[in-house]
Amino acid sequence: MDVASSEEVVQQLRKPRALLLDVRTRQEYERGHVEGSVNISHDLIGANLEKLPADRGTPILAYCAAGVRSYHAKCVLEELGFKDVQNSGTWRDIEAAVAWFE
Repeated sequence: MDVASSEEVVQQLRKPRALLLDVRTRQEYERGHVEGSVNISHDLIGANLEKLPADRGTPILAYCAAGVRSYHAKCVLEELGFKDVQNSGTWRDIEAAVAWFE
């Protein structure tokens, strides 16, 4: 299970239209999340395609609480034809990378 480094996350964030995808449950998301992220639980991705970009080349940075669900989400998104998906690890790691990026 590959998890992106902070440097790789920042490189992705620099790409136009990069999407931060929080794949935790709605309850976890409501307790805290990265500003500007979209929440789709990892097990509901296929049922929520309308929340995802139509352009399958859009960079997507998937994150969760520990990196496991974001890995699962990355696999599902790639099966759906998305070409630039990254397992970005935990939401705290992403939050730190976003703060550094800004």
